[in-house]
Amino acid sequence: MWANLTSMGLTDLVITHHGSVVTDWHSAGKDRVNFIFSCTKSVLSAIIGIAIDRHFISSINQPIRDYFPELPELNPDPRFPNITLRHLLTMTSGIDWPPMNRAVGMHRQMVASDDWVEFVLKKPLAYEPGVRFNYNDGGSHLLSAVLTRATKMSALAFSYQYLFPFLHISKAKWKENHGVNLGGTGLHLYAMDMAMFGYLYLKGGKIGADQVVSQEWVQESTRIQAKGHPEWFGNYGYHWWVSPQEHNRRVDMFFALGAHGQYIFVIPSKDLVVAVRKKPGKQEGVILPRDLLFEKILPCF
Repeated sequence: MWANLTSMGLTDLVITHHGSVVTDWHSAGKDRVNFIFSCTKSVLSAIIGIAIDRHFISSINQPIRDYFPELPELNPDPRFPNITLRHLLTMTSGIDWPPMNRAVGMHRQMVASDDWVEFVLKKPLAYEPGVRFNYNDGGSHLLSAVLTRATKMSALAFSYQYLFPFLHISKAKWKENHGVNLGGTGLHLYAMDMAMFGYLYLKGGKIGADQVVSQEWVQESTRIQAKGHPEWFGNYGYHWWVSPQEHNRRVDMFFALGAHGQYIFVIPSKDLVVAVRKKPGKQEGVILPRDLLFEKILPCF
């Protein structure tokens, strides 16, 4: 089986079942801290929820104008300041951004700019906020900036205080610009860290006696909040993909997804978490780990 994983381009596979690690495989022979691409978004969602739970942020319905007083000077569109945190979390902000399968160029423009937050705040709106789903890294980066302005801490520093200790994460890295960690991607973790983060959500935000993320936030994050891309991955919650059984024809699940085939699958009915990392390559390879889950892993449980 492991040879087949390597031929698929997989580098790491960690599976937990009933709270025990049943698979801990790495093509290099050991786990490494590595890029998790847009699985970063689900971690960002968790710390936004923690910040709300701890009253750093007042509400998911808070408009971004409360955090970006410079907006009127950067963007003349009167609708932009009314974008809320909910809009950003559900990818319904209306910010003009290429579709998911053609967004790499825009992401590169953003990270090549001097100020990534300013780059996003200057973008026009393609739709009214709240009207239409359009996956984009820019909105996620604004969420990271909101967290930093609300807490006076970077997303990485906040995670090290309020999230990572409960998951025994100690060597994370996160790309940043002007003190704001890249919201849509950029986080580096061990594959085991990915699995433990998935396990936190499997257990409703609780690890042992510690309610790390509120159960309500976990439930709201992992239910359908926006249309998403049903033909590809399913619908969308708060920076989590949601794929019910009627969509995938196998099982109710939710998952974090990163470019090229990075996944944290959470299947509550099976008490199962599957973390997958894959070498960057052709984007069509993003489907391979999902096929592995459905055809090889789920039948074992």
